[in-house]
Amino acid sequence: MPKQFSGFGISFLYPDNWRVTEEGDPTNPGMGVTVESPGGAFLSIIRYVGVQESAEMIDSFRQTMEREYEEVETEEIDLAIQDWELSGISQSFYYLDLLITSKVLAANYLQDLFIIQIQGEDRELTQLDQVFQAILVSMLQSLNLTKS
Repeated sequence: MPKQFSGFGISFLYPDNWRVTEEGDPTNPGMGVTVESPGGAFLSIIRYVGVQESAEMIDSFRQTMEREYEEVETEEIDLAIQDWELSGISQSFYYLDLLITSKVLAANYLQDLFIIQIQGEDRELTQLDQVFQAILVSMLQSLNLTKS
């Protein structure tokens, strides 16, 4: 049976054996939540209140990964989920002989910016792709309800 997260203006369903960690508080411009699979792959959602500039935020994530890891391959990506258009980057790098993929996507909502990061070992991400998609659909649907 899936569990439900509700906080900082969003809600979404996630698998009941995954761990949830909340970060920040409603008085800060950046607050978020991370859901982590038993294997270590995760999806983080950060809401930046009053921020609209996604390109700078995405570039900041790119630069951080490139400083942290050697030989990071980066490509721009776009993802359409229902009536939402998300854009960002996908980065791949090796860590402890494992191929890690990190996708960072941006979605503007009213006066706020959501940054969504999905990261994990490549094989696990492939196995969990539909789960991460379902979490995103659930989250974006919760925003559509508050928009109406």
